[in-house]
Amino acid sequence: MLGPRLSPDGLSIAIYWNRFRWETGAWIPERGLWIISRKDSSQKLLLKGLMYPLKWSEDGNSIYVMDFGKTPQEILKFNINSRLTKFIYNLPPGKKATDFDIDITPDGKTIVSTIPETNSDVWMIENFDPDVE
Repeated sequence: MLGPRLSPDGLSIAIYWNRFRWETGAWIPERGLWIISRKDSSQKLLLKGLMYPLKWSEDGNSIYVMDFGKTPQEILKFNINSRLTKFIYNLPPGKKATDFDIDITPDGKTIVSTIPETNSDVWMIENFDPDVE
């Protein structure tokens, strides 16, 4: 279980769960975005795949998720009631967010994220003489 996000009313938890269930002699993967009820401890798989919860909408009807299984990675908004998924944003090509370093403003109009980037320089020295002090 990774990335638990408490709903605005405090009654549900959205979480990425890499879960397996035993069925007819084999383990069946059920990884994805899950909702766990704090009322009755029920568990419901909402979206299959590498769907990590980022934030609940203010009204608690939707969850913003990062689809780490796509290239480039996508941010989606999943409506719990209608079960409709709305595309929000693609991360820039070649860039990947790490873990849960993403936040979304309450109005859903601004996304803040750290995206690791490595830069390096190559230096070439001509006529180098290791014996010169």
